[in-house]
Amino acid sequence: MTNKKTINERLNAIAYGIIATWQLVAKRALAHWRLLSYVVIGVVLASAILSGTVIYFEALRELALKNSLERRTQEQLNITVRASRGPTNNEEYGKVNNVIVPLVNRHVAWMLRDSVHAARTPTFYLGSPGSEESVRDGDDRTFFAYIDDLEERIPLIEGAQPSVGTAVGRGQPLELEALVPLEAMQELGAQVGDRFAAVPTISSDIPHVYVTISGAFDWEDTNDAELVHFTEKSLQTQTMTTDLRLMPFFISRQAFLEALGPSIGSMSAGYYWYLKTDPSLINADNAQLTVANIQVMASRSVASLQTVSQTTGLDDALIEYDQRLFFSRLPMFIVLILIAFVILYYVATMSSLLVENQRSEVAQFRSRGSDTSQILMVFILEGATIAVLAAIVAPIIAAFTISLLGLTPAFFGLTGGGLLSVEISPSAYALSVLGGVLGFVALLIPAI
Repeated sequence: MTNKKTINERLNAIAYGIIATWQLVAKRALAHWRLLSYVVIGVVLASAILSGTVIYFEALRELALKNSLERRTQEQLNITVRASRGPTNNEEYGKVNNVIVPLVNRHVAWMLRDSVHAARTPTFYLGSPGSEESVRDGDDRTFFAYIDDLEERIPLIEGAQPSVGTAVGRGQPLELEALVPLEAMQELGAQVGDRFAAVPTISSDIPHVYVTISGAFDWEDTNDAELVHFTEKSLQTQTMTTDLRLMPFFISRQAFLEALGPSIGSMSAGYYWYLKTDPSLINADNAQLTVANIQVMASRSVASLQTVSQTTGLDDALIEYDQRLFFSRLPMFIVLILIAFVILYYVATMSSLLVENQRSEVAQFRSRGSDTSQILMVFILEGATIAVLAAIVAPIIAAFTISLLGLTPAFFGLTGGGLLSVEISPSAYALSVLGGVLGFVALLIPAI
């Protein structure tokens, strides 16, 4: 009990001593407020510059990232994964799907708005029934494809959804129904209900496929421009040449894997996953992780399936952003650090003048019995008070000042004339504390 009482008495004595010393510091500050104010401003300014480097560069990172992504079209930022595998049937498709889908879910699903799965066959010769032997000399071509949920993504303008069809034995023609884009129908003069013969260009177990157009759709009826772009650039480009006319046949996935593929036999198919990214989910903090995820997904899919390709401009955009930011940030960071140290030198100089101005007070303290440690404690408490004040206030001042840069012509193109979006991170406060500590040292050196 006695020990506890003694400890409490000592703590009370220490607290009383600090309060009394701080009151003395306050009186001295008021007496020398003009000179001391320059010192306070210097320490706050040094802390503001140090913390401002972090705040500015974090704001710059977001602006640079936004600018880098906006320079690409949404189609360029999307990811297309293509895997080729044969024969075409449910079993082989499952092997591909069981590799690609888990990789997508693990690495990039968090930044996707939507995804489209599709597949297509190699090119077929196209002609009318009865001309199967001569279609190789013609200019008409086709391929079979499916796009999951196509009926939900684009309405039919005529006809009905195609039936599934059933596989046939070796040497027998296969009967299928399909949807056809309106533009392709018009180019070949076809209409709903017409029947065509599609002859394989590869070795096949069946001579040809008879296809009846069950319905038609118009790509212009969809608001999904990305789907149209994917169809034109990924599905159709493998067939399109300047001297050929193309009329693709869109069938269901079930018809593709259970009727068409098994009937033909050894045919390979190209399976596609068109991943629509959401750039708003990508920020400066996760940009490097995004690049790593895209690259890891590509390498692991190739390691598992070999015949896989991945196409996107997103990783290139993020890598370019990171490189540009590094080379623009480094020289400015060095300049700001040098400015901060110049200000701290100014603080030390002003502190020396302040100490010199207080020599009479120090002599008076000594005449009253104060030793060196007690006098030094006054300067320590004075410096600590200024340092703590600077560490707290400086990031706020820096953030406000940097936000005003958005109103300047240099940033008008990025901010639209509004304030620059800033955020005070823990790193900004850490550098502000560092500035306060350096300011404290600069204040204390002349007193020592």
